Amino acid sequence: MTFYYSLTHSPLGWILLATAHNQLCWLSLSDCASTIEQSFLQQFPHYTGKRQRLPTSYREALEDYFVNDRLQNLAISPQGTTWQKRVWHALTHIPWGQTWTYSELAHYLGSPRSVRAVASACAKNPIALFIPCHRVIAKSGALQGYRWGIEHKAWLLEHEKRSCSGG
Repeated sequence: MTFYYSLTHSPLGWILLATAHNQLCWLSLSDCASTIEQSFLQQFPHYTGKRQRLPTSYREALEDYFVNDRLQNLAISPQGTTWQKRVWHALTHIPWGQTWTYSELAHYLGSPRSVRAVASACAKNPIALFIPCHRVIAKSGALQGYRWGIEHKAWLLEHEKRSCSGG
């Protein structure tokens, strides 16, 4: 399979987006462009990756997120297990500017004893922002575990909260 990927800078740092068959399959965050690209290419050693210019639809989707405070529905195709995909789909139902706990997400999925499995699926989310695992927090209200760093999770939550309050 061939992936096409693009690097772009955002208010949050560097973003790498990757598509396959015209669907978003990877979106990661980093403070360093070379680190994010190297990490992505190591994640998929058996696939061909071709760097390209950021397609207009993805540029507009990122602008909508960072400037217009809304999240577009893009065609996404995350690679994972059936359970992970179920959790990732549920994450898209957490409203902008709100958070759920891992326990609340497990209850939403009809599997209240699967809190650890929910947390594990969140940690393996391959598409930041558009599968908003940053909206899941610990029962205590603490920010826990974010694949792209707690500081990015805090920034994203503050950005969404600020836009909801009009500030």
